[in-house]
Amino acid sequence: MDQEPVLYKPKTVRLFALIYASALFFSIHFFFIYFINSSYLNLYVKSSAVGLFYSVGAFINLFVFINIGKILNRLGNYKLMLVLIALEFASLLGIAFGGNIYIVGFFFIFSQAISPIILFNLDIFLENYSRDEETGSIRGMFLTMLSLPPVIVPLVVGLILGASEYWKVYIVGAVFLIPLFYIILTTFKNFKDPIYHETNSKNLSKEVMGNPDVYDILFDNFLLNFYYAWMVIYMPIYLHNYIGFGWPAIGIMFSIMLLPFVFFQIPLGRLADKKYGEQEILIIGFIILAVSTILIPYINGANFLLWTVLLFITRVGASFIEISAETYFFKKVSLVNIHLIGLFRLTRNLPFIFVPALAGLALFFLDFKYSFLVLGLIMLIGLRYAFLLKDTR
Repeated sequence: MDQEPVLYKPKTVRLFALIYASALFFSIHFFFIYFINSSYLNLYVKSSAVGLFYSVGAFINLFVFINIGKILNRLGNYKLMLVLIALEFASLLGIAFGGNIYIVGFFFIFSQAISPIILFNLDIFLENYSRDEETGSIRGMFLTMLSLPPVIVPLVVGLILGASEYWKVYIVGAVFLIPLFYIILTTFKNFKDPIYHETNSKNLSKEVMGNPDVYDILFDNFLLNFYYAWMVIYMPIYLHNYIGFGWPAIGIMFSIMLLPFVFFQIPLGRLADKKYGEQEILIIGFIILAVSTILIPYINGANFLLWTVLLFITRVGASFIEISAETYFFKKVSLVNIHLIGLFRLTRNLPFIFVPALAGLALFFLDFKYSFLVLGLIMLIGLRYAFLLKDTR
């Protein structure tokens, strides 16, 4: 029997709306630079070295998240987020006008370390006002706000990059941090932080290993973000340098590719709350993602329609995994488990430590295109952990 919908006070509904608006502005800023980062770095270093910059940023991010409880207890979520938005703004300006690999690389690493923490700050605000009964619906809307910009942004980026003016893209990305800063500054200045649990890497590992459901969903979320990391570093390079697509075509292709995140995540979140639970959605997602990715090496030539359809199908699978993992995890934790929430968001950046090494190894033995075959086979591992989950319904 379906549960009755949870009613929230008008003030709380307004706060949800502002958090969703914040997610939208964050996502616009993020996706303006997301798909061009690797190609921009490729102007300064070889393709094989691009991933190293992501790895260093991920290591810094790892250190921050291990100590996030201590940092939050000293600064609070409100002040920390404002500081990070300002630093991210400065980092994008540094990337835009750096002019050499040392300055660009420094600010790029800094930006890579900061962005996941800003999203984590939004998680804290959202989780503070959420109730478990509506987690799927709330998270579905949150993820949809994060997913709307990449449907449009790649088109704009493609037009700008038609003239190879990368600096303009980073400036636009920085501009969208201004309304995000304003919303947080004016809305959450009276936010009451709980006492955040402080931990260390040893205790955190024990807690995760002692909770099989949390461990399994963290691993599946890690695999999904491993997929994103591999694709964001190597797919733009492959499509542009090997297949021969221009940036305007790639922009259109990526916009269409990302539509599943807009179409599916709200209804799937509701289904996870009311009917099916998350496990079934997660399993279907991994099957679609793995099979469609395995097919990538066998697409020959710059056939725009064929490439667009295949990439669209990969993101159908990814959207299923993303909403089910997000919903399941936040039904299992609360703000008391701030270190686990930090670990969950860390899985967004942590794969950048491993992807360059594994992809580099694959590229050493295989043609570039067959690296995506390896990626597809790795995604099949996610099925094992999805089947082990104890479903919430």
